[in-house]
Formats: sequence, structure tokens, C-alpha cells
Amino acid sequence: MSPALRVTRAGGALRVGGPPPHPEQAALVEARGALLAWDVLAAEEAGLPVAEIHDPHAAADWLWEIYGPGGADAILGAGEGTSRVTAEGPAPAESGVLDAARRLGHLSWAAAWWPASAVAGVPALAPALLAAEQALAATAVEHLLDAPGALGPPLARRREPQDAAGLRDPGAPGAAGDPGGNEPPDGAAGDPLALGLSDAAAEDPVARLLRRAAPAAGVLAALAGDPELGAAARETAERLAAAAESWGVDWPEPGRPAPAAPRQAPAAPRLALAAGGPAGRHVFPGASGALGPPDSSGTPGLPGLAGLSGSVPVDWALVPPGAVDAAAGAAWSVTRRAGALLVTVTVPRAPRSPLDPREPHPPRLAARFGPVEFPLAPAPRRPGEFTGEAELPGAAVLLLPPARRALTVWAPGFAAPGRPGGPGEEATARRAALLRHAGHRLTAPGATLAERAAYHAGFTGGEPR
Repeated sequence: MSPALRVTRAGGALRVGGPPPHPEQAALVEARGALLAWDVLAAEEAGLPVAEIHDPHAAADWLWEIYGPGGADAILGAGEGTSRVTAEGPAPAESGVLDAARRLGHLSWAAAWWPASAVAGVPALAPALLAAEQALAATAVEHLLDAPGALGPPLARRREPQDAAGLRDPGAPGAAGDPGGNEPPDGAAGDPLALGLSDAAAEDPVARLLRRAAPAAGVLAALAGDPELGAAARETAERLAAAAESWGVDWPEPGRPAPAAPRQAPAAPRLALAAGGPAGRHVFPGASGALGPPDSSGTPGLPGLAGLSGSVPVDWALVPPGAVDAAAGAAWSVTRRAGALLVTVTVPRAPRSPLDPREPHPPRLAARFGPVEFPLAPAPRRPGEFTGEAELPGAAVLLLPPARRALTVWAPGFAAPGRPGGPGEEATARRAALLRHAGHRLTAPGATLAERAAYHAGFTGGEPR
């Protein structure tokens, strides 16, 4: 039975279906004249996408390949207001474009939102393999891609938390895969061509992805002899070399080092879908700390040297992808030292893929506790953590309502800190679902090579286990 789709026409724009409720769930592809979206947590994830069609004339050239000829005609012919149309999708023999677009959307979601976590047992994906698979998926849908901003993880991650009304202009991609350096280049805010892209790369998203995927040549060569992944790695390498030749992109020969991929600044937040998001399961101790009895100085909450302590989840939207452990909380404690009250914050870093040969630059993070803001940096003796410390203005801070002394962690230049504290209970439950989804993807029949390689490589060592 063909699905019935809700189509809303307002002026010259059309909306097909309802957008995923939260950006963390959105697998996006920006096509000519439209934005396509799949909800990675929806039961019908493998079905037809929802769409925001801002240029029906441009979308008419390819819409039939996604919704079928009859469905495309019904969507484009919908009258003003809301109506129901039937879309059967493309015939099985003609579903290649839909399948490739869905795969491309999933890969872009993974590059933007993959919840790598040592705490939850979700290994990191190799950015080079993700870019390689994105490039190959893009070759199958090149004719429907919107040149300046069709691809790239930041498409799904750029957002304005205060704006929560469905699909919006997602802008053009800025970067992902390297969370270092939060600031976009000078003049890049709102300018798709200024975000580390050449004009030629912006005009051809496939060529841009192929250039970014060049480091995958070495990763694929290392995987070529693996008994489980070798065949897929060799096939991927051959297809990439052929695609690079077709698009006129220099591709490293086997055994030769790959050219450095273009470094792009993480995108400043800008809404692509609705606000909100999900995270860990039972791993957060909570956002409150208990005041102890008065110590010898009569200061509540400071028994001896110990004071308040607690943990809050980190809002994924406030930090670049791959910056912090997706399921670990930001821990804080207040202690007294040499007569001063000090707050210390620690945040576990996200695990790295052992298949990624590049050493990423650590992102610039900051913490806010009550009225105090201070930087977080990699801990000298604990490289797997970010940490920072600041002096509190007085013991009165500890008597503030919990909401006013809640901890917030963010990346300056990437996002504004917003309201105090981490995401609420509802958001935490949604993020737990995304962690489960990522864990399932590692061994799912349709897992990508990047997901399969992450499962076999795990968290340590440079070779698949």
C-alpha cells in the first residue's frame, strides 16, 4: 500500500511530511531546490524522506526519483494549504537514487552527530572513511545535489537553539572531522564560500568530498589485507580512484602518503531542523550536589576540604563533533584551598578512531559555574580529559538556587552557552536512544564500512582486531 504524505503549500514553498523533531536525529541531504531529511530513530527510517521544497521548479527535475513519478506530480500539484497525497516511491529497479540519497544522509548524520563514547561503548568513526563513503554515495546522486551546500556534516549541526520551528535554511557546510579551532575563518559566518572552501570545491560537492577523503587511501590500504574488511576496503579504494579520475581530483597512489585534506573550521551553530537532543543512558550521576553540614568555619556545604560536587550531561549542540565523550557527564567540585573557594571541572574527551592517522587539534572549551566562566584545556597528566579551575567570589555562590549555579560546558565561537546546566531529562532520554542506535549500527546488515571498521578496531591499537 502506497504511503499517504501530508503536503503543505505556503506561497511558493512546499513541505512534505513533518521534520525530525530534533537535529541530532536528522539525516540530511540538501538537493537542488529542496532539503531532504530522514529521522534516524524512526521506524520508517528506510522509507521516503520528508522534504522542504523551496524551489519546486528546480526540484521537479529529480523529485520523481525519490517519490516516484505519480508521487512527484501529486506533491508539485498540491494546492495552497495542507492536503494528503499518495507517493509510491520509485520502482524497485529505479530505486538507486533514493537508496544513495538515504545513505548519503546517514553518512552526513554520522559525521555530525555520531555519539562516540568510551563510557557507552560506542567507538569513534574514522573521518577519512566517512568522507570516502560520502563521496561515493554522492557520485550516484550528483545530478540532484545543490552545489554550494549539499553535503558535509555541519549541515546537520548548524543551528540556533532558540529557533525550533521545523526545517530551515541549513546554510552551507563548514567542517567536521577535526574539532580543533572553533572559530570560523574571518568573514565566514553566514558565507558558505568562506568556510575553508575554494570556489571550485563549492561548485562541485563531489570533488570537494573526494579531496577531503584523500587520507582514506592510507586507511584503506591498511585494511586491504584484513580477513573481514579487506574485500570491502579494496573495492572502496578502487571506486574512489575511479571517481577521483572522473572528477579530476588528484588521488594518492597506493603506498604514497595522501595530501593533507583541507582543514575546515567547525560550523557556527545555525538551525537546520528543530531544537533539542538526546544523550547517555544511566551514566549521568545527576545535576545536583548535596550540601553537607556546616564545617568548623560555619560555612554550609564545606565539611573539611570537600564541598559541593556533581555532574551534568554536556549539551551536544554546544560542542564540535568528536570533542567530548557523548555519554559522560561534566564533573564539578568545589573545594577550599589556601582560604579560597575553587571550582574544578573535568570533562572526558571523546575517543579517537585508531584508524585515523591524524592528531586532531583539541577544541577550545569553556565552563560556566554560577557567575564564573573559565577555559577548559587538556589535562597535562590525563590527556583523556579536559579540565579547568577558577576561584569563586565567595561562599554565597554555594547558596544560590541550583539552577543559578548549574554547570554549562560549551565551545566559544562554536555555540553560545545558552541556559545554565545541561540538557533536561527528556533530552537525556532521546540521546540514550541515539547511543543505542549507534551501537546497533555497528553490526547492522547495512552498516557502512566506517561503522564496521570502528567495531573491529575498537578503542585502542591501530589495526582491526
